[in-house]
Amino acid sequence: TDDSVAFIFLSTMKVLYHRSTGEAFSFFYYYRFLGGQELFGNYNHFITFERKDWTFKFSLRFVGIMKEEGGFSNPYTPVRKGPMSHIANEMGGLSMAKLMTFRRYEKKFMLTRAQYEALIPRLLVYMELDHHCKNHRPYSIYNVYYDTVNFDVIRHSISKPYYKEKLRLRSYRIPGSEEEEVFLELKKKIKGIVSKRRMALSLAEAKAFVKCGILPTVKDEKSSQVMAEIAYYLKHHRVREAVYVGYQRYAYFAKDNPDFRLTFDFNILTRREVLKLEAGYFGTELLGPSEYLMEVKILGAIPSWFTSLLSELRIYPTHFSKYGQEYLNHCQFSEKRREQLC
Repeated sequence: TDDSVAFIFLSTMKVLYHRSTGEAFSFFYYYRFLGGQELFGNYNHFITFERKDWTFKFSLRFVGIMKEEGGFSNPYTPVRKGPMSHIANEMGGLSMAKLMTFRRYEKKFMLTRAQYEALIPRLLVYMELDHHCKNHRPYSIYNVYYDTVNFDVIRHSISKPYYKEKLRLRSYRIPGSEEEEVFLELKKKIKGIVSKRRMALSLAEAKAFVKCGILPTVKDEKSSQVMAEIAYYLKHHRVREAVYVGYQRYAYFAKDNPDFRLTFDFNILTRREVLKLEAGYFGTELLGPSEYLMEVKILGAIPSWFTSLLSELRIYPTHFSKYGQEYLNHCQFSEKRREQLC
């Protein structure tokens, strides 16, 4: 193929087997092109190829194509960890254990205080509080989202595209100095599957990276890979600090399945001025004082006991993005202001 044509596709490896021992595995494997956004069409394709003593049979699902410079990225990151991880590395990929990567489905629900208070005691039969909620207290999350001057990133996001991505700077405490640790995170969503790629930096390094293109010094492969992706994003998106979003969170994990996680966010504050994490936690409330945003984060199917609880308490799914809602509120406020001035 022409190196300037980049394909974006998801692939399911149907069979992987060793020709001598007969050892076989079946697992999912995810490929993508860095920076691809324009998605259209899809079809299935089957491939068989050999590598050393192994035979691979793939079912590939094409989801898009995009003209870009740079050609293809290497395959990486098995969706499930397992004994085949070293085989993925032989193919030029990176195992999940070596990347700061999170991939899962996320479903969102808006709860009243009454629903929240009725749900929590029932949840504790099946789930336990995350260890970050010390002394049964919520922990805090502070973010600065990056966007273009015309807010192209969030406008694309709220249009519900097949593929979208956002860059944000995140901290779990208010930085007291430029040397404190923060996380520069690229969040992607492809057909409902959420993937997060992030790297730990000092606040000063993160600012220099985003604003000036100064690459931070990295000491390991995982950070180098994530840094390359973020650098690619910054090269193709002229972004700057756009919105601050801070909130408090309770998190729970299922006792029998750590991949099933619930979070409850509240006291969500946003602002468009003083876009610095070190400036503190203040802004305009995004939700009402008695509202909670519940997010279900899971790799597989939602447990039946949980769906029964949702039905019993009449809790229904919704589409909600903190940054997206802030943008919509800002647009509504601006429109009202224009009407008043006219």
